Amino acid sequence: MVLAERLRAARLKRGLSQKEAAEMLNMKQPTLSGYEIGHRTPDPETLARLAMLYECTTDYFLDVPQRIGEAYSPGEPFPVPIVGVVRAGFGSPVLEDFDGYKAVDMQFTKICTRENLFWLRVKGDSMTGDHICNGDLVLVCRQEDVDSGSIAIVAIDGEEGTVKRIIKKDDRIILQPSNPLFMPEVYVGEEMVHVKIIGRVLEARRDFTKQ
Repeated sequence: MVLAERLRAARLKRGLSQKEAAEMLNMKQPTLSGYEIGHRTPDPETLARLAMLYECTTDYFLDVPQRIGEAYSPGEPFPVPIVGVVRAGFGSPVLEDFDGYKAVDMQFTKICTRENLFWLRVKGDSMTGDHICNGDLVLVCRQEDVDSGSIAIVAIDGEEGTVKRIIKKDDRIILQPSNPLFMPEVYVGEEMVHVKIIGRVLEARRDFTKQ
């Protein structure tokens, strides 16, 4: 509820009623009200418009310590959507459920465009050897291929999502877990067409709010 509370606090700081703010944003008042009580979550573009109107930064809304009224400057973190849950074990689907935002440092835009960055939540323990644990968030750059040895999000037959290290050897792709209790999955020859890489994992973060 931090986002909802801060949206309301920023509006009140500017001395605006919900009706006034909604009109200035060309938005319906019930929509703005939904944001402030946590029933809706604004998309990144709307969040940026709210920050501009309230003369603060999106960092403030995302609970990055920041003084209201401080101008946005390049290099500050920006919001990236959490688009669902990915299980770090074989046989589980990638879920596209929207789960809010988490701030990402601008340094990652040197690696990946903002439009291709998203977070997925891990459920499972197959990658603990790489310090990716159950409940963690992994920052992903959407791309269709990765170098051998990279940790990636992979979909099997367009349905099943998993976090694994990708090993490419001749005519095979190996999805390699880093927890010795889990076995690797090997796709050989024509079987490789069933493996679709969704993106490369750039970072994993503990999310204590979900524990």
